[in-house]
Amino acid sequence: MKCSMSKGLLMTALITGSVMWGGTSVFAEELQEYTLDQMVVTAQRTETRDLETPAAVSVITANEIEKNGATTTMEALRRVAGVTDYSYGPGGDDLGSSYSRVYLRGFDKGALVMVNGAPININNYASVSAIPVSAIEKIEVVKGANSVLYGAEALGGVINIITKKGDGEVKTTLSATGGNYLNKYNVTTQGDGFIASFGKDYVDKFEHSQMDRPSVNTYRVNEKYQKTNAFTSLALSPNLQFTWNYSKMNPMYGQRNLKTGAISGTRYAYHDTKHAASLIYSDNENQTKTTLAYNSKKVEAMNVAANGSLKRGGDTSNYTASNIYVDSQKKWDFGEDSLIFGLTLKHEKYDQTFADKADNDRNSYGAYISYHKKFDDKFSSTLGLRGETYRATDFEDNNNNVLLPQLQTLYKINDTLSWYTNIGKAFEMPAINSHTSSGGTSADIIKKNGIKPEEGWTYETGLKHITDTSST
Repeated sequence: MKCSMSKGLLMTALITGSVMWGGTSVFAEELQEYTLDQMVVTAQRTETRDLETPAAVSVITANEIEKNGATTTMEALRRVAGVTDYSYGPGGDDLGSSYSRVYLRGFDKGALVMVNGAPININNYASVSAIPVSAIEKIEVVKGANSVLYGAEALGGVINIITKKGDGEVKTTLSATGGNYLNKYNVTTQGDGFIASFGKDYVDKFEHSQMDRPSVNTYRVNEKYQKTNAFTSLALSPNLQFTWNYSKMNPMYGQRNLKTGAISGTRYAYHDTKHAASLIYSDNENQTKTTLAYNSKKVEAMNVAANGSLKRGGDTSNYTASNIYVDSQKKWDFGEDSLIFGLTLKHEKYDQTFADKADNDRNSYGAYISYHKKFDDKFSSTLGLRGETYRATDFEDNNNNVLLPQLQTLYKINDTLSWYTNIGKAFEMPAINSHTSSGGTSADIIKKNGIKPEEGWTYETGLKHITDTSST
């Protein structure tokens, strides 16, 4: 059940504003309905039409989300071909140290998720459960290796969640969703250049009948819990956009008696707090863009005995993981050709609350360049190159360096059909906490050899057909 209120009037649909990316309007649709042959996407770090983008792109609009009845961002993504997910709780909730996540073309830890162009991944995973669907203008899903433009976490592709920008009139929307296991309540307000949302989720007890343990006469149960979400996106100036996303929840799971349902043995309770904040400066006149992003996840774990007594959880379940990301790019136009050059800096930190010896910091530095050449009205190509270095940490002796070339071509057959190719090298860097779960590998071997990136070549070609309602 959903209800919407604006100045006391019942409304049947959410009000949508202009498309936002980096704090500026990138596409103003004159028609009330979106048509994908006119859709502008940012898959190439610049604005191009879907048909002229040499990659498999799916776009989910706010109108489609509403029509499909998706109550969470994860539900909206599940409808995209090539997207799958692994969720520990309703709507993509994490379970303490167990991350829910999105897969692109089957790659685990290979999907870079961004909000308005700012990455929100932590430990190579990205949870979208705290992003309210009421704040979404559209979602761009770019399938295929994008490491040259976006770095290690884009091995399988990129998901960019673009939030709404309110118009001059202030509007407030109230929504409620009820179900057997999940009840959601949300209030969203948007006005001139801002949107703010606050929500509460109440998750009921969920019994995993498929996870029973007949040998000990018990079965797995996720106990009921609550989650608080807060989201805001604010245009601080015509060129500067601030976005902040916060979530806090307290899930717990354990075993219950198969016959009586009584609590059996130890249950595991978590306090999970996440922040994702970004500042994006975009100067269309000079064609520059700078992104500053901060992400953190803090997990506090407790073991709950059957009699209710509490004991601190294990070291690997009590930690804070965070990262700071800076990206700056500049574009030059040469007639119908263009060149993009950018620099990326990233600092990652993993801090186990009760085990200082496992703490780790990692710095990475990258530079990328992308040259787009348009030979005629039908044929174009893009040549890209990225160099990146991951500095040695306390658990390694050597740096990790990668060099990634990429060649993309696109032939526009007609106004609704194009043929593209994508050949390039991609990589994935193991998460910063990988050394804590190395399967018994001795510390001296890890330190000598380091934790190496996974590298490989990708070869992709495809036909892209655009209609009024879909892109295939």
